[in-house]
Amino acid sequence: KTVLVYGDSNTWGYNPDYCKSAVKALQRFPHEQRWTTQCQQLLGPDYHLIVEGLNSRTTIFHDLESDGEYDCNGRATLPAILHSHKPLDLVVIALCANDFKQRFRASVHDISKGVRTLVRDVEKQTNIGATPMNPDSCPLRGVDKLIKPKILVVGPPFMQHNNINRLWGIPEDADKQTRRLSGLLTLSCRDLGVAYIPLGNLAKVSDLDGVHYPLSEQPIIANAMAAKIKE
Repeated sequence: KTVLVYGDSNTWGYNPDYCKSAVKALQRFPHEQRWTTQCQQLLGPDYHLIVEGLNSRTTIFHDLESDGEYDCNGRATLPAILHSHKPLDLVVIALCANDFKQRFRASVHDISKGVRTLVRDVEKQTNIGATPMNPDSCPLRGVDKLIKPKILVVGPPFMQHNNINRLWGIPEDADKQTRRLSGLLTLSCRDLGVAYIPLGNLAKVSDLDGVHYPLSEQPIIANAMAAKIKE
């Protein structure tokens, strides 16, 4: 089965130790330390995990402060990435943390709608599924007969405001708001008929930058995600 993980810096493998000036840490975890790599190992050879993580990626917002070298708007690049990696059995949407940056002035309801928009965009694609509903059907003759990929939405990290992420635009009530969003997404995903994993309930962000998951949490995330993907 082919699984696409479409996410932000926590999918990319951002190392929160990088912000410690006294420590020469890599900005990105080595490949073998990332939760995505460990998740692939847990899933085994029957699964192929494609990792599309990008720093500062949002659900639907254009980020004028971060868009210098690439487009941070997740919706803008999603269709091309879906079609680049098709056929797909599962699309994992791991976005929304960057939407909390104050410059977007987005409420938790706005951010929830952003996630919903991405889910709908995946569902609207007509020929990205992996398996014909009828083994005798030819995809070239009837793309409508393809089974659409399932969708899994990943809940936000429960961010902790501090002097580091304040510079990134994270609000003072980030912990409260990310928890509220997780509750809203539970209801929204149930309404949409897609799977949801409240990752903020399962893994803790770094005390250093309050946004990214530290090395100690990578195996926890990998185990939780592998179990959910196999459901």
